[in-house]
Amino acid sequence: MALNKTLVSFGKVFIVICGVKVSLKNGSNIKNYTNTIIVSNHISWLDIFAIHSLGIPGIFIAKSEIKQWPILGSLISNAGTIFIDRTNRRSIINVLETSKDLLLSGHTIVFFPEGTTSDGFKILPFHTSLFSLFLDNPQTKLLPIVIRYLKFGRKTSEPAYIDEMSLWGSVVKVLSSGGLEIQIEALEFAYNDFQLQNTNKLQKKRELAEKIREKISNKI
Repeated sequence: MALNKTLVSFGKVFIVICGVKVSLKNGSNIKNYTNTIIVSNHISWLDIFAIHSLGIPGIFIAKSEIKQWPILGSLISNAGTIFIDRTNRRSIINVLETSKDLLLSGHTIVFFPEGTTSDGFKILPFHTSLFSLFLDNPQTKLLPIVIRYLKFGRKTSEPAYIDEMSLWGSVVKVLSSGGLEIQIEALEFAYNDFQLQNTNKLQKKRELAEKIREKISNKI
């Protein structure tokens, strides 16, 4: 698919421009990306480009505010990103319908269930609505991944886009920093290994989200 190749190529170029190294750990846990939902922790605006740079042609679900970011907002929009307004139920429903259609056509969907960025040393509570993409489509694959930022081999929060930091300030901080590496680890996941106790759909989403959150948190 042309879009997939463009996303991957641009991600690789953008990461080189930023002077950051990206590595993949446990890549054997990734069989293929067709009809796959990727769930990840979220630290920086760099996360999207780092994932693409590894050859993962994911279409991201991201908060609608990102569209207003100067330059980066346009780049992320042009990558086919699906924007969500979590305060608007109709927006959530539309995002779910669009994502389900893309999955059925073989695409990869990526979302950050924390809904915002952290410093990378902890994982925030998960929003659960998007986990219905998996529960409603048992033919899809679910792949949890963990993103870590290292500086000269040691874990760092330096690239984290958090608190009251401006986007421009974050970009300058990344570009002026040296020795940065983004390590992405693919976690093994087999749905059959998880015995969900609840039959109510809402409770099942919460239970699945918590199990995935625990799995990612253990690798932070």
